[in-house]
Amino acid sequence: MQNDNAKLNDMKILQAIKAVIIVLVLFSCSGNKKPEMYPDLIETVQKIQEGLPLTISEGLILSRVEYEDTLFTLQYEIDEKEFPFENLVKAKQNRKNLFLTTISASEGNERTGFEQCVSYNVSVNFYFIGKRSHKEMSIIVSPDEINDALNTKRNALDVLKIQIDGEKNSLPEKLGDGMTMTNIEIRDSMVYTTIVLDETNYSFDGLEESLEDMKTEIRKSLRSDRIGMNLIKMIANVNYGLVYSYVGSVSGKTYNITFSPDEILLEKVIYDAEVKTASEIVECDI
Repeated sequence: MQNDNAKLNDMKILQAIKAVIIVLVLFSCSGNKKPEMYPDLIETVQKIQEGLPLTISEGLILSRVEYEDTLFTLQYEIDEKEFPFENLVKAKQNRKNLFLTTISASEGNERTGFEQCVSYNVSVNFYFIGKRSHKEMSIIVSPDEINDALNTKRNALDVLKIQIDGEKNSLPEKLGDGMTMTNIEIRDSMVYTTIVLDETNYSFDGLEESLEDMKTEIRKSLRSDRIGMNLIKMIANVNYGLVYSYVGSVSGKTYNITFSPDEILLEKVIYDAEVKTASEIVECDI
């Protein structure tokens, strides 16, 4: 059960930019230099490259970083068994819009990193390549677009709504053998995620008795998944809860696993503390 909860599929691709935030923050340690004076930035890229490949989530790997001229490229390898490539391509502009929305809502060190991209006149190229098909796709965000996003004010609920609406464009989405995510929506101050279980693979008998164990596994999965936790942060920012609804494909039986707003807030606090600690460690290492 941990596998499916670790994958709100396209959300992970969109929010994979969060794994890059640490890179952008490193830019700010280099000072406000002109584009032609980048030996320290090149050194930073080399240091990052030494830590690659980096598994972002199951099926998504940051395999290479490269800085050339005014383009900073991050190459992601996608396992199409986990992330069908066509789903990535069909809503390319929407994914770019979601990235810009993330910039608008950024704060602290994250925002500083984006501001440094503007100062350095550096565009960010998110380059995706299918591990099996070798299909390619790039999403390039220019310094002007980053600057516009930084100056666009969005409240937390707007950010969450845009994220959820973007997610819907890729549904239904297969999450694993016998599991399909069919809907995600905001309702009654809760985010509902619907997952249909193929009852030829999964039995609902006795499932009700194991809901608490499943909730524990979901919580563990979220805490170990840096990308999934970004959705939790968005939900916490509006004081909403989260519901996983598992629906039987034949019987139509539904079992809900609910995280209250207080539980979501606790997960956010833990997440923020881990991010802060990681940031402090990076600053000390530079």
